[in-house]
Amino acid sequence: MENNYIAFSGVSNVGNKMKINEDYISFDDNQFGDDIVYFSIADGSGSKESMFRPAAIVSNQALKYMARFFKKDEKLFKGNIRTLMEESVLSANDVLCGFKLGAEESRMEFASSFTCATLERNGVLTFAHAGNTRLYLIRDQRTVQLTTDHTIGQKLVDKQAITEEEYYTAIERLQLYNELGMVADPSVQTARVKLKKNDVVIMTTDGIHYNFRKEAFLEILLSTQTMDEAAQEMVKTALDLKTYPDNISVIIAWYLGSGMEESQ
Repeated sequence: MENNYIAFSGVSNVGNKMKINEDYISFDDNQFGDDIVYFSIADGSGSKESMFRPAAIVSNQALKYMARFFKKDEKLFKGNIRTLMEESVLSANDVLCGFKLGAEESRMEFASSFTCATLERNGVLTFAHAGNTRLYLIRDQRTVQLTTDHTIGQKLVDKQAITEEEYYTAIERLQLYNELGMVADPSVQTARVKLKKNDVVIMTTDGIHYNFRKEAFLEILLSTQTMDEAAQEMVKTALDLKTYPDNISVIIAWYLGSGMEESQ
């Protein structure tokens, strides 16, 4: 998909040896005017075939919260996106916890990692995050992870008890201490980043980033022609590697610039 300042695409795949796709990706370039695109990625757990899935619940609630506020007061919305995005994630957590209380026995394991973002025409990227979904920025051929994994494994890396490379084989990378549906008041990481023309934002579930490292992202982008091809190739790479059996999801957004750069 593309408008005049951003090209973006996403793919979600059930993955190897998995029966249910508990991931969920979403885009919205209609509800926030011509100058804001919203996108999110979620990785749920505890899903049942006959029930709404946690990743879909949190994704839809967060978007609904943001869109409702935009319609009420566009100016106030644009001046408080970071705060509203954090509140949208907390609202999604409340709704997911409500689902669990309605049927605790069957929904006890309902939870979801979640990362959402808005990208404005002026290049301002705002994101909110909880869990171990990830958001990366590729700039000048360098890939940087902007979100922090809320896992016991990441805490061990922070304490220098294990290395970043050891993290990818440590069982503790799978042990989350903070995600939606897990606690009544989760911690939400938020930030605002000013993008430059041709920056690329990539969002992934662990079916991507536990299968292969971020250094491969740029290689895939350079070897493909469109955002659709790049997203498909990232999923195919994870499927072919088969090193981490899980659902596989990715969103790629290429910032084309505001259109004002050449005149400045």
